[in-house]
Amino acid sequence: MRRHRRVRTFTKLSAAIVVALAAGACGVFSGPPPAQREPGFKTDAVRRPAVFVRVSISQDFEERQRGRIASEYQGAVEEALNRLGLLPVDTAFATGAGQSPLEGLDRARPLARARETGAEHLLIVDARLARGRVTLCRESKQPKSGTAAFWEAGLEIRRASDGLPLLVEPGDGQVLLVEPGKAPAVEVDIDCRTGQVTRRKSMDVMIEESVGAVLAPFGPR
Repeated sequence: MRRHRRVRTFTKLSAAIVVALAAGACGVFSGPPPAQREPGFKTDAVRRPAVFVRVSISQDFEERQRGRIASEYQGAVEEALNRLGLLPVDTAFATGAGQSPLEGLDRARPLARARETGAEHLLIVDARLARGRVTLCRESKQPKSGTAAFWEAGLEIRRASDGLPLLVEPGDGQVLLVEPGKAPAVEVDIDCRTGQVTRRKSMDVMIEESVGAVLAPFGPR
């Protein structure tokens, strides 16, 4: 009897460990997850996903600005998805305080909500607006550095049924420009030869560029 009890106890413990690991895989990352793509996965397979948008805005911006900008970013994501022919079955929105895209993100609730709506996929867009030091024209002989506002955003697509990550793009390095226009969502464009600012972008333009960059894996459809 004792042996059977030990076997049953070990089986229960093993099952509990498996459940805990699965929950952790779909739960909260302490840091941004690594970039990955499930072999054979194509974004064309995503048709009517559930969508979760999180926007984090640093304290460098006034409180009333933060609320307005976050709402505008969500709206821009929804409009872009419609243009791509991706008609969400459900859209949820949250504000956050992440230091990097997809960092500290709770995936369990959006996944549960996606399953409730009958969606096959959960599409996560996690964006962050901050002001800090950025380096432009990194491949030129004289890279230019300065303080500017910038967006960085990450994209994650998961299978709703089991939370399997199909595509993860944390968005690392979006603010480190190789040449003007290569990495959007920085508030200035500069001439790499002279170091002069050639354009200061409005927040609307920055949002549009950030959303376009984070949804680029879908391409034209």
